[in-house]
Amino acid sequence: MAQYNEDLSWSDKYGKLRTVYCKGGAACGPDSVRLENVGREGHSYLSHIVNNYDKLAKWTVFSQAGEPTTGYKGQNQGGGHLLGGTTFSDYLVHPNRAGAEDPEAFFRMTSKVHLPTLHHALRSSYKTAEDHQMPKPSALPSMCPASKMPDNSSDAWGPYEDMPWLRSFVSDKCGVEETAVGEAMLVFWDSFVQLPRPHNDVVHYAQGARFAVSRDRIRQRSKDFYEKLLSLVSSDVDPCLNYLYEWAWYYIVGKPETVPCTMTQDEKSQAWAAQVRILSGGVSGVSGVSGVSGVSGISGISGSPPAPTPAPINVGSPTPSSTKEPKTTKAPTVTTSTEPSTTQSQAPATPAPTPATQAPTPAPVGNSPEKNVEEVHHVEGTVTMEVADPEAACKDDIFLGAFKSTAAGLSTSVSADDVEVACTVLSRRLSSDSRRLAGSIELAYRIPLSSADAAAKLVTAIVDMPAEALTKAINEALKDTGYTVTVTEKSVPTTIVVTLTSTTTEDLRGENKPSDSHARGPAVLGPAVMAAVVAATLRFSQ
Repeated sequence: MAQYNEDLSWSDKYGKLRTVYCKGGAACGPDSVRLENVGREGHSYLSHIVNNYDKLAKWTVFSQAGEPTTGYKGQNQGGGHLLGGTTFSDYLVHPNRAGAEDPEAFFRMTSKVHLPTLHHALRSSYKTAEDHQMPKPSALPSMCPASKMPDNSSDAWGPYEDMPWLRSFVSDKCGVEETAVGEAMLVFWDSFVQLPRPHNDVVHYAQGARFAVSRDRIRQRSKDFYEKLLSLVSSDVDPCLNYLYEWAWYYIVGKPETVPCTMTQDEKSQAWAAQVRILSGGVSGVSGVSGVSGVSGISGISGSPPAPTPAPINVGSPTPSSTKEPKTTKAPTVTTSTEPSTTQSQAPATPAPTPATQAPTPAPVGNSPEKNVEEVHHVEGTVTMEVADPEAACKDDIFLGAFKSTAAGLSTSVSADDVEVACTVLSRRLSSDSRRLAGSIELAYRIPLSSADAAAKLVTAIVDMPAEALTKAINEALKDTGYTVTVTEKSVPTTIVVTLTSTTTEDLRGENKPSDSHARGPAVLGPAVMAAVVAATLRFSQ
């Protein structure tokens, strides 16, 4: 359990099974494991995994320390994130339940987010208001609801809705331009979740970051993997990346091979075309903000949308000392922008965000920071192809290496080692002779180049190359490997410009430091305020 100063008496009946990680100082119990007040619950969860990796229990429940009551009604308005019909004990006994749909994990998905736009959809049976009348479940709800909502009383996904203030918050919190937030989310996924992007770029998650997983599933990832994620939330009280972790826990703890919830054929267009939602008192269903679990300290939106104002929870939190000394750091900030390629992109345009009044930016203290700017150009796209035994092909370094060498051959300034590739199995079937598997795969590539001119030339080369010619080139590289492919589709590539800026920042000095709370305290921006974007650059600089 991740605790700041919440009352734990509700969990005393689990005392012999309970491990409490406490960051609340004097509020911590004598049997708790005390941690530095950084990183929120993500830091607590990852600390447990890293410190106990070789001696993990067979089954572990991860939960914030607040009492698990039904639903979530908004900041300071109650609700402990349980889905109706589910109890905390269900998380404990799941491995022993006959006919469990996933014996290695217990998640109850209450939200889903479209990463490029941050458009959200809520589960209709997730209580988000006191007068929200919910049907009484006759059995334990499944991990996911039905794909479509036949009526308001059903357990189904509601429509996608736009929340412009959320993009603004993530932009400010993570230090990335608002127009580039979607790209930053996808870079986070590629760099740190390190799985093929989810179908339609939609991530399903459990609001409130409560879930349970087996030891075997956790160990599908290496200890080094978890240590890297832990290091990224071990400096700031309220790091940007913790919010992204909450959306991704299902995909972080282990390597799930399938998406958790069924997707409809028209879901991609629904996600892009979401309607704006602005509700009095907050957006329903968000943990810490009333709508998206994990965005802390933001009050609700009412009337015309005011700027999201941090709402402190911990009365009497010490004020940071004003004494500051400049320190040169190598924590680069990044602005990511998309250059239009010479050919029209096939992706639908992101709906224009509804303007929100921005909170005033604090005036800088001390001397203006010095900046050194460097640009890296990345050409990205996808190639779909037919191949025998698609699963084996996606896992075969020789197969992937042949594609990399083919892609690198289209530019005079790129080597095969520079090309990044992610392989996704799209379909599997028996071949025409019914003796082996065949199917379709999608290879997503990213190729770094040193200049805009080199990137433009590569885009042109890819666009001008017919599928038949690309098939021939890949098969030539695959000669004597036993593989033969047929390219069926290639996307129009896009160019992404990543700007790395080294800055001089300032540290907070003195004895008084900002206080953190798992009960969702104010967002405090420290030297690593741009954690998500800084973290994203690591992938490009390795």
